[in-house]
Formats: sequence, C-alpha cells, structure tokens
Amino acid sequence: MSSQRDEFVDDDANTRNEQVASESEQASTSAETKNPIKKFCRRTKTILSQLTRSEISGSLGDLGTLIPLLVALARQRSVLLAPALFWAGISNVITGYKWDAPICVQPMKSISAVALSELWTAEKVTAAGITTGVLIFVIGITNLIEVINVVVPPHVVSGIQIGVGLRLASRGIQWIAALSWAGTWDCITLAIVCSALCLYWLRETPDDDQARQRRLDRSQRRRDQERDQSNILGRMMDFATCGLRPQPGQPHPVGIYLFLIGALFATIELATTDNADGQYDLPLRLFGAPVAVWALGTIQPEDWRVGFFDGAIPQIPLTTLNSVISVCALAHCLYPEKRNPNRPAGKNDAVITRKEMSVSVGLINIFFVPFGGMPNCHGAGGLAGQHRLGARHGASVVFLGTC
Repeated sequence: MSSQRDEFVDDDANTRNEQVASESEQASTSAETKNPIKKFCRRTKTILSQLTRSEISGSLGDLGTLIPLLVALARQRSVLLAPALFWAGISNVITGYKWDAPICVQPMKSISAVALSELWTAEKVTAAGITTGVLIFVIGITNLIEVINVVVPPHVVSGIQIGVGLRLASRGIQWIAALSWAGTWDCITLAIVCSALCLYWLRETPDDDQARQRRLDRSQRRRDQERDQSNILGRMMDFATCGLRPQPGQPHPVGIYLFLIGALFATIELATTDNADGQYDLPLRLFGAPVAVWALGTIQPEDWRVGFFDGAIPQIPLTTLNSVISVCALAHCLYPEKRNPNRPAGKNDAVITRKEMSVSVGLINIFFVPFGGMPNCHGAGGLAGQHRLGARHGASVVFLGTC
C-alpha cells in the first residue's frame, strides 16, 4: 500500500510538472506572438529549417506563367521589367511569411492577355491593375466574396479558367509556330524532350507517397543527427553540390533541372547573338535599372476608362473565382493538417480564408502597381504547379521572392 501511494504521489507530481511546463511554453509562445520582432525571428527560423531541395524546386513551378507574360509585356513596353520583378518579389516574401503554404503571386492573366493582344501602353496596364485591386479589396473587406462563393456554381469557375487558358495558349502557339524544329537552342525539339523528361521524373504509383514519406522520415532523422541545423552555410553548400543528386526516397527536383537548362541556353544565346535587330537590351547592366518608378504621373483619363472597362471588369470574375475561391479550396484540399480548427465545419477555406486572400490581392495591387509593379494576384494554377514540383510550405515562396 505504501508503494502504491508513493507511485500515485509521483504520478501527481509528474502531472503537475507537465502542466507547469505546458503553461510556461504557452506563455512563452503568447509573448512571442505579441512581440512582432520575436515573431518575425521565429518565423524566419522556421522558414530556414523548411528550405529543402523540394521547396526550392517547387518555388520554380509557376515560372512558366510568370516569365512568358512578364517578358512579353516588357518587350512591348507595357511594363518595366526591373520594377515588375522587384515588387513581385516583395509580394512573394510577404505572402510566404504570412501563410505556411506555397501561395505565390502571378500576373493577372485577363489583363495580360488584353494588353498583349491590343498592345496596351504602360499607363493602361497601371490603371487596370489599380482599379482591379481596389475592387477586389472592397469585395474582400465587405465579405461580398462569400456571397459570390455561394451564388456562382463551380462549373462557371472551371469555364472561366479554361477560357483564359485557351486565350493564352493560342498566343503561345503563335510564338511556338515561329520556332524551328532544330538548328537553334530555342527549338521545338528541346521543348518536347524537356516535357518527356518531366513526365518521367514526376511519375507516381499509388504506393509512392506512403513509401516516400517513410523513407523521408528515416533519412530526415539521420540528417538531423549528423548535421547542425543552424549551420546555414553548410546547408547552402549542400544545395549547391547535391541539388542534382536526390537521395533515395526523395523526388527529383524537376524545377531546378528546368531552370538550369533555361539559364544555360539563355546565357549561350546572349553570349553568341550579334543583336543586329535590337531584339535584346544589350549590354546588360547590373544594378542599373530603377526598381521603383512613379507610374501615375503620365496617366490620362482615357487610360483610366480603358483600364477599368477593358481590363478590370473582365479581370474581376477571374480573380474572385480563380485567385480567391479556387485557391482557398485547393489549399484546403491539399493541406488538411494546416486547417484552422476554429473554422466552422463544412467550410472549404480553413487553411486560408477567402477574405484574407481577397484583401491580399487588393493590397498588392493598390500599393505596388503605382510604383511600377505589374498587376498580380494569387492563383490555383500557381499553387498546383508549386505543389506538384515539391513545395509544401511558405518557404518556397520566400525563396522565390528573395531570388
């Protein structure tokens, strides 16, 4: 009996100690949450610990949308390249710190398609981006986005996505038709080879996910024991030397492969071109172009009218449905472990709410487009692309924005 009483006393003491430790940890976490500097430092450490090869590969998953549209708009002087890249990077860093999901920013496709087909000036693109941002912000802050989510059938969302995709695809087909099958670095044969390799590297069988996760857990435990996670320089060297040699059980970093191939061919093209037709802005200047310009100084009333009616009005349905409703639903589906338990049951935006997403899109365009940023939004396509190439956290978006 005496020994049983001693055991009960020990159990009670252990329980009290665990409760005290738990309360102390909660108090510490609450204090860090109230202190923005500590919260930022804690989030930074988390991002650095999540920055794996898969995250870096996934961060490049949406460049197939960003680069063609951005370069095409910059070549016809509808946007300025340096400010557009700079503010897109800032937007990615902010969203990556805010949400622990690969929610990148991407060009507004309807505005981009109209600007390319009708040869818009930079003033019209700026007006379209600002007016769209204001409207989306109002829709989000007043919770009208919830009304749209209830009223609009899901088939309409799919139809709008397909329509815009076909419009952009038709433009891409025109560019591809101008290429040769072989004879130059930029050719149709290279595109077919890269596509076939991607399909091979990204292939999956029904048992792949579970088996890979088990192998990843084992390899992660071994790496945690062998490597100091605070050694950031060592991690960077690991990325540089082993990025093309995935360890057993890890998926191929396909995004890194494709990016390196593109960078190699771009370097060869710029090094060997005579630029007789002035196709490229050569010589290249490092740190020579301004990253912020005041884009409102030359806008005329006609630019506001065209930007609103021909740019913002067609863009609003696409942004609300694809960049807000669809992306929230996709994040809810892909990351059940990140759902907010306080959200009502039956909601399909428990990872990121539709209001948060709407406000984010609105503020990005209201604050950054006047300083040379291009009209940007979030999107289900960007999330799907980054997830497919390996991204699972906001670290991928922070890496993309920083680079």
